[in-house]
Amino acid sequence: MPKLKQLVAQYVLALEDKTSVRIPDAHSGVCEMKTYEAYVRTMPDGIIVRTIIHAENSQAAYFLLQGQYGQNNVVHLPREV
Repeated sequence: MPKLKQLVAQYVLALEDKTSVRIPDAHSGVCEMKTYEAYVRTMPDGIIVRTIIHAENSQAAYFLLQGQYGQNNVVHLPREV
């Protein structure tokens, strides 16, 4: 359990510092997560909002956004912050 608390603490500190986040990965042991921002359209009003997402690369961030908001609702491609 202490290992989990340590990982959560590192994740929270990285979010506060806006740095990349290291998440354990089943294949290589560690996966480097980066912070991306993008603009998406929300339903039912169609309002465009800025959202933050953590992903390994911009393509993964784009696919995650498509899954969350729908294929045609990603207004602006994710960019690293």
